[in-house]
Amino acid sequence: MEAVKYYLSYAFVDATYQTNVTLASVTEANGVQAMSGDRIPGIPRQNIKFGAEVAVLNNLWIGGDVICVSGNYLRGDDGNQQAKVSGYTVLNLSVRYVPIKFLEIWGRVDNATNANYATAGALNWNAFADPSVSSASSPPELPLPGGPASKCGSDRDIEKTPVDLEPRRGQIVPPRCAFFHSP
Repeated sequence: MEAVKYYLSYAFVDATYQTNVTLASVTEANGVQAMSGDRIPGIPRQNIKFGAEVAVLNNLWIGGDVICVSGNYLRGDDGNQQAKVSGYTVLNLSVRYVPIKFLEIWGRVDNATNANYATAGALNWNAFADPSVSSASSPPELPLPGGPASKCGSDRDIEKTPVDLEPRRGQIVPPRCAFFHSP
C-alpha cells in the first residue's frame, strides 16, 4: 500500500492563427479579421493540475486536487480585440473508504471554495434581451460560468470494470449512486 499518491500535469497550448483570414461572424456583417499570431478563442494557453491522496488508515484515503487555468479570448473575438475571460483556480476534495473487500464508498466536493469563475465565453447578441431596453452598438460578452460547489458520493463494487456491467451469479449488484448538489 502506498501512503501517498500524487500527480502533476501541465499543458502549454500555443493555439494561434498562422495566416491572416476573415472569418464569418454573427456580430460583424463583414466578418472578423484574424491576423497571423492572434490567439484562437476559447483555448486557454496554460493549464496546470496537481493533486494528492493520502492513506489515513489502511482502508481510508483523503485527497484533493487543484486546477489552474489561464484566461482565454471569447468565442467570436478571433481578432483578440476584447478583454480575455479571466483565468481561474478550483479546489476539489475527495475521500474513499473500503470497509470490506470489494466495496468502496467514496465522496467528493468539487469547487470546495465555491469560487465564482467562467470557463469560457462568447461575443454574441443576446436573443432574449428586450430590444427596447438594450441599445448597445456592440454585442455583449456572454461568459460560461463554472460550476458551483457541489457534493456527490456513491458506493461501488471495486471488482467491476466499466465494460463488466452485467452481474454474474454470486457477484455484487451494479453500483448504486447518490448525488448531492448545493445550489
